[in-house]
Amino acid sequence: MQSKVSYQDFSATLYDALKHCGVKQGDFESLMRFIDPPPKYAAFATIAENLVKIFQHLEYISLKFAGGFSSQTRSTLHANLSAWLHCCEMITANCREIETVLQDFCAPGKSSYEPPYRDFFGTHPLFVALWCRKPDEALSRRYELVQAYLCLLYLELQTLGLGKRQKAESAKEKACLAVRKLARPEFEETLMAFPDRAMSLADFRNIVDSFSIDKHISPIPHLIKLALREISVRDRGKGISVIRRSRGSFSNSKQVISFAADDDSGSMDSITLLSVEQGNKTDIAERKHNLTCTEEFASSRQFAVFDRSGPDPSGGLSEKQRRRMSVGAASAIAMSNQRLPTDWDRLTAYEVATFLEGLNDLSQMKIKREYGEVGSRELAAFLTIAFWLSATAEDVRNVVIVPSKERCKTDIGILLAGNDSGHRWIVKPRVSELKVIPDKILAPLTLPIAKRYELPIPVSALNTMIAHLMQFPEPFFPARIFSRESAEYDLAAKEFLKDIRRRKGGRLSLERVSMHLHGLIAQLPGSDITAAISISRRNDPLGWVPLHYTSNSIERLQGIYAQACNSVLADAGLRKDLFSDRKTSNRYVGSRFVPKTDTVKDLVCKLHTRLHDARNVEKDRQIQLHNAMTVYTVMLIGYATGFRAVHDPLLQEAEIDRESGFAVISDKDDDSFYNARIVWLPEICMQQIDLYNSHLAALQRWLFGHNLQLFFNSREKAYTGRQTNRVNPALFLLQKNKNNLPVQPSYLKELLGRIKYPLPINSNRHFLRTNLLQSGCPVEVIQAFLGHWERGVEPWGRYSGLSPLVYRDELSKHLVPLLEEAGWTKESGLGRSNG
Repeated sequence: MQSKVSYQDFSATLYDALKHCGVKQGDFESLMRFIDPPPKYAAFATIAENLVKIFQHLEYISLKFAGGFSSQTRSTLHANLSAWLHCCEMITANCREIETVLQDFCAPGKSSYEPPYRDFFGTHPLFVALWCRKPDEALSRRYELVQAYLCLLYLELQTLGLGKRQKAESAKEKACLAVRKLARPEFEETLMAFPDRAMSLADFRNIVDSFSIDKHISPIPHLIKLALREISVRDRGKGISVIRRSRGSFSNSKQVISFAADDDSGSMDSITLLSVEQGNKTDIAERKHNLTCTEEFASSRQFAVFDRSGPDPSGGLSEKQRRRMSVGAASAIAMSNQRLPTDWDRLTAYEVATFLEGLNDLSQMKIKREYGEVGSRELAAFLTIAFWLSATAEDVRNVVIVPSKERCKTDIGILLAGNDSGHRWIVKPRVSELKVIPDKILAPLTLPIAKRYELPIPVSALNTMIAHLMQFPEPFFPARIFSRESAEYDLAAKEFLKDIRRRKGGRLSLERVSMHLHGLIAQLPGSDITAAISISRRNDPLGWVPLHYTSNSIERLQGIYAQACNSVLADAGLRKDLFSDRKTSNRYVGSRFVPKTDTVKDLVCKLHTRLHDARNVEKDRQIQLHNAMTVYTVMLIGYATGFRAVHDPLLQEAEIDRESGFAVISDKDDDSFYNARIVWLPEICMQQIDLYNSHLAALQRWLFGHNLQLFFNSREKAYTGRQTNRVNPALFLLQKNKNNLPVQPSYLKELLGRIKYPLPINSNRHFLRTNLLQSGCPVEVIQAFLGHWERGVEPWGRYSGLSPLVYRDELSKHLVPLLEEAGWTKESGLGRSNG
């Protein structure tokens, strides 16, 4: 059927139909250049509908895995992708009206894998490949992802030199043909082997490499390799280094400690620190499976890395020089970790006031100068988000305006409401990535976790952002508000802050500005480092371990954020924000593995029932009662002391001071005993230890007639390992053949599984830290109790002001009610009653 207009008028006609939808001509033309449509517009609505889904996948890939492709491609996507998506959405929404002018615009085509463009397969390969689709729901997502990566590869290879371009054009055409073949029914089994979730380009390459032997599909991995090679060449030319993962047999974590230089108020020094995780691969895997934070088991021996050029790995330094620098590094790390209220890195009240004043002038364009190519209002919005959320430059650059929390797919979003008090930040907090238990099993047992949550936007922050935000249309779909590279904003911000320092004095720098609220939140009364990380998303080394074990309620975070914002406003001499429109929520942010109180109550009840049943059985009574008594004692000690999931948590008499109630625990240490900690034992815990020892004494009489070797082993005072002179035998379980098993997390988990408690043993530490924090227990007491400290902030070190008596009193005040509420009581085994 003939069209009412010629092809020469097609582009103009289509754009005329879209102008009223807010589509800009430049965005429309750049989309047409990218997809390169043939001189035939029949069934054009089909590719527009496909591109909506393809571009949504591509948008997620560009946000989540931006580090895997070149800066030029990132820039292109940031500048165009949202606008292209809008164009396609408007074409899809208005396709019927457009068809009244362009006949057959909505024609379906012969089939989903046979485009009506047979004469243009070779001249317009990308367009034809993007037109194809898979109607089957199980396959459509996989196929759309393949098409999204094809678009990404086209962008990577579109600016090659003449020699490389000819080779790449042939590879692209063959890859498009392979993508078209994947839409055909005979290739459905092959398509099912493709991933159904987004990932980095390198990871996608690793999966599709398995198709290299398939002559029909092999052009796809070949094109990916060509693009990755080009990315590597480009990045190497720009001085970007590639960090390769160590293949050693041990795990190591690297952190950079930044601190202010003494000689320049605007610059920072840094020290790189390597911490080696103790144990072999089996130990490390078991810790992960038991929900133990791997950073907890970092050796007390740490390695400082100094960037010094020289003929050898030491940088040409003598042994004495290296020792002196290491001592200096340790002192700097200790001082950095202490983060005193007078921390040099924090802004003073005067600096906060001058910064907010300058930010307000910038947003109102009162400052008559340019900062690179970044507009004044755009820079004001960028710095506003960086300051009021303590966000990194990369997080700020990816901020989007969203119509609802559910539509936000980035780490930070802005939700604008109809009134000033209803505007929200949408934050995706940092959480543990452990997936050792399916969500459907966790959900009824643990605190409900939110993937994203809302924080109120202070009126002062809104005022300095609104001029930039108002240039964006009403957000019917997520819209990115910053389109430049991080380096551009970084340079503009530094120039702006340098200008303030020149006019007003002070030590304003982008690092201090963006870290100020994070440091303030961490030190507020009733707050801690986990709340700061949950709000700012900062990768703070002091919070890695505590965050692993903590769930903060959203209401608590909202209250802390409001308190911090009002503190900032008070410092600046501005009127406090009422934050009266805070939304209530019963959800939490942080660890997914914090048992509900009812879950712990149910566990205790089942353990009580198991003990009662074991006392009344006739067959194998001693074995069943011993195992029930051992499991109950282990779990009670774990909930009373925060003992980690280790082989032998039974405290020995030499490790307990019965007069004060203190005991020494060394459950993750090496021979330095650096991580040994003092705990206070509630009365019920000491009573249960005594009852278990009495039980063992009675059990020995039975063992004498059934397993002499175990009898003598249980009476030995010597104990292999670091802790010598074991008066009491270690905890052990008995098998039906009367042989013993050590108390290991795997065996305990199996026994607890019989009473339908699927959570790993270490969930007790998740429960304790979260509930002690919520009950108002001082943070320094919790850190000392659970053994969470870093160099310079040891609870009983030279810089500590923590009183042992205060420590004991606070634990008595907050820990004992938790144990009583859960229903823990003293329980006897053989040879002695509870009374």
